[in-house]
Amino acid sequence: MGFNVNEFKANYNFPARADKFEMLITSPLALNGTTNPVGLNLKIEATELPGRSAMTSDHKHYGAVRKIPYNVNYLDLSATVLVSEDYREVEYFNAWQDLVVGSHRNYNVAYSDFFNVGYYDDFVSPSVQIRVFDQNNPTPRKVYELVEAYPLTVNPISLAWASQDVVKLQVQFAYRYYKTLDTLSTSLARPENFITITSLDQLVTILKKKAKDKIIDAVKDRARDVFGNGLF
Repeated sequence: MGFNVNEFKANYNFPARADKFEMLITSPLALNGTTNPVGLNLKIEATELPGRSAMTSDHKHYGAVRKIPYNVNYLDLSATVLVSEDYREVEYFNAWQDLVVGSHRNYNVAYSDFFNVGYYDDFVSPSVQIRVFDQNNPTPRKVYELVEAYPLTVNPISLAWASQDVVKLQVQFAYRYYKTLDTLSTSLARPENFITITSLDQLVTILKKKAKDKIIDAVKDRARDVFGNGLF
């Protein structure tokens, strides 16, 4: 079958745009638990949607080897951050990583505490979300939430006299797993009392029945007040 333009357009609709996203970070409680610290949602110019791979072991019974999955591996995720003149974004991620690997970069920390590794629950984020949008809709199309995320790597920053480029910071996040929410999906489960209306006559019939049932219930309640529960 040859390529059909109309069929392609009907199935493809609008392409997803790589620039329609924002990343919202909530700090761990040890960093006050604030959401979107130092205005990061306006400064994270690039990131990735999370990925995963199956962890397998080779099994040979007869013939070609089978790869048998036994667990899942969630791939680290990177973000590119625009840096302000006072380097506040760099300081934020360094302070977060101090909770992970120790505060030995700071002058005023006692030597005995230099290399103390933090407790896992103290340095993971309550929520790191990546939200992707349609071209003309302010409501996110999908939300990807990284569970138990923290900055695994704060990369070196290149400086050069020959360059006047904006300074950018690369941060790599580790996380336990991710969750996905399709906020605009029409396939979400409907409540049990959901009624599909297909005609005006059906709507009138339903409203009449509901009104009749409501009147009958009101009459029964009034009769019980007057005659007691033995009547019904």
